[in-house]
Amino acid sequence: MNQQAKKKPIVKWQKPNVGVMTALIPAIIASVYYFGLRSLILLAVVTVSGFLTEYIFLKAYYKEPVSSAVFVTCFLFTLTLPPTLPIWIAVVGIVFGVLFGKMVFGGFGRNIFNPAITGRAFIYVSFGA
Repeated sequence: MNQQAKKKPIVKWQKPNVGVMTALIPAIIASVYYFGLRSLILLAVVTVSGFLTEYIFLKAYYKEPVSSAVFVTCFLFTLTLPPTLPIWIAVVGIVFGVLFGKMVFGGFGRNIFNPAITGRAFIYVSFGA
């Protein structure tokens, strides 16, 4: 029998997270207005890095779709950064925040620390940023 396996979605979209992302759009627009496209590039790189970190971790350990909360984490993390921060430091921060602030505790809803602030604190202590 040729039964096709039902494909799981890559991202599990949750209504509250979509609402928070929508609420952050004006702050992101203001960031681009005041600091230029550099802040948008930083947001894009951080979002891709955070998503890939969670995706790889979940594929390896839980076989679950990525929670849309990772996008909220990436948006909040980026909005706390100075726009002149080197991109590689931002990537290190979001990877640390997602892995050690969220995923090691079991993922979305089980973390005891805010992953965005965990990553921000890590790069502040490590790089003085």
